[in-house]
Amino acid sequence: MGLSLSRADDVDVVPQPVRYRDLLALVPMMQDAFAADPLEQYFNDTPDATAHTPLGRAGHTALLALRLLLGVFHGRLWALHRSASAGRGGGRELVQLVVRDLAVLVLDAPPPRGAALLARVVGLAARAVRALALSPEQRARVGEFRVAFVRASEAAFGAELARMVEIGTLATRRGCGGRGYARTLVRLVTARADAAGVRTYLGSTNTANRGFYAALGFRVVRTFTVGGDNPSWAGGPVEVDIMVRDVGGEEKKGEGRYPTVEERSTVR
Repeated sequence: MGLSLSRADDVDVVPQPVRYRDLLALVPMMQDAFAADPLEQYFNDTPDATAHTPLGRAGHTALLALRLLLGVFHGRLWALHRSASAGRGGGRELVQLVVRDLAVLVLDAPPPRGAALLARVVGLAARAVRALALSPEQRARVGEFRVAFVRASEAAFGAELARMVEIGTLATRRGCGGRGYARTLVRLVTARADAAGVRTYLGSTNTANRGFYAALGFRVVRTFTVGGDNPSWAGGPVEVDIMVRDVGGEEKKGEGRYPTVEERSTVR
């Protein structure tokens, strides 16, 4: 049993599971969407940066592809696909949502043995790619963030964390924001969490996200920073919000303008 599909109330397309063949378009779209993300800049802008070398670019692409591949296998990636009319310039608009750790053990049946095996294989492959393609400082910064994120999440939710639904990543193709696609995907997840009687949480790597998620019933419960004590980073502390939505949380109307999806991003 997975997330239920229903026609969105504010867009005329229906969320669909991402397919393996979609990844060829999805990977570059997400890389472009997160190019200006504060945390992504912290990860990549290091004195020993490899992000702009051929090996570094290939490594970053491979890491994202591996993560999305596992998400497709587990049925945790959902997308809105829409063909634009000729009058709107043509092309395809795509919004993508990754639900990381959609607690299958809590909401559905335990994953089959094959799923656990694939997760281990992908994890080992990702570790090897990081060792080859990321510089020592880049690996250190990624590790710094991961430790801080886990600590903040555990401090905020304690034992409840294992029962919660986590939204991992929300992104849209440039130029396609402000049309209700991102809201539809978030609502798809929160409706499923409400039906299961569990809360939904996420980590937001851009403080500009707050208004968008507040309008959907989320609130900030904890904020931590990375990079503040790093002498090799000149960009200042990067703030990360831990946000939660209670079961049946009400959406807030009249909150004023919140950023379109091009102006915001969520954590991987």
